[in-house]
Amino acid sequence: MKLLQSGVDLLTIQAWLGHAQVATTHRYAAADVEMMHRTREVGSRRRSWRPFPTK
Repeated sequence: MKLLQSGVDLLTIQAWLGHAQVATTHRYAAADVEMMHRTREVGSRRRSWRPFPTK
């Protein structure tokens, strides 16, 4: 994912990873983006949770 964000094209990443099809590389990149979104959502929920009530 960091390679993609740095501007490396998907075909180059595919070659480096040894994937036979670019669709496989794309699947991993899409899954990584989805995981980042989920982590961000969970993080925002955790920040709003407080172990003790505030007055």
